[in-house]
Amino acid sequence: NLLTNGNFENGTTGWTAINGTVSTGIGYIACGNKNGFNNSFNKNSTVYQDVNIAAGTSLTFSGFAGTHTQGVSCNPKLSLIFRNAAGTVLGQTDAAVTQNVDINFGQLAYYSITATAPAGTTKARVQSFISCDYVKMDAFCLRVNTTGLRNNQFTTATTDEYVSNGDATTIVKINEKESDESIFDVIITPNPFVDFFDISTKAKENISPVEMRVMNTNGKTMYVQKAAVNNKQKINTTNWASGIYLVEVIQGRERKVIKLVKL
Repeated sequence: NLLTNGNFENGTTGWTAINGTVSTGIGYIACGNKNGFNNSFNKNSTVYQDVNIAAGTSLTFSGFAGTHTQGVSCNPKLSLIFRNAAGTVLGQTDAAVTQNVDINFGQLAYYSITATAPAGTTKARVQSFISCDYVKMDAFCLRVNTTGLRNNQFTTATTDEYVSNGDATTIVKINEKESDESIFDVIITPNPFVDFFDISTKAKENISPVEMRVMNTNGKTMYVQKAAVNNKQKINTTNWASGIYLVEVIQGRERKVIKLVKL
């Protein structure tokens, strides 16, 4: 995560407010112990953070957000903005915040924006905006999207970096190459999930079992299981807290890590 204090656990450190204010509390937590608030006081309120970025960099800004019933009509949105050294906006991609916390039991929704910095970019800005009421926000993350994937094949590398396989759910180690001779695939649905999710595995080597482990962002193990490959496991998550979870699936030297979101 390129952001400072993206989950608001350290108060408002790293965040700046224009017209309104930024604060923290505990009423709308997606993960951790605190969440952030963009307080508009019926003005156009922006809460933002800038990160130094080179032109041509592909970024994904993700996080949880929501507003009250009265705030839904106040143009709440999250934005990923690219600016040059003079502060001129070179590109902006918005995600409208439509989650009404009053009719969704106080739960925030997950939003994600992916965009590439245009020529002349020196900074990327992530921000929330609303013209009245409040934006509740948590678990904001800005990450660089690693390139190198072509035709669903994974390129080799000398470092243990992880990249998406293109479906925005699976993260794989790019020094573990997949080929037609060695197929290892993991599919998890639904994502985001509420009360359950299914883990489906596929592999040419169908003798060795797969090991499955689910952890929350604090490193706590929520589920451990060994199962036969080319099979499906249903995981009950009724008692899990809302937030981000990581599923690790291993068969021999093959390994995949998948990020999941519970609403």
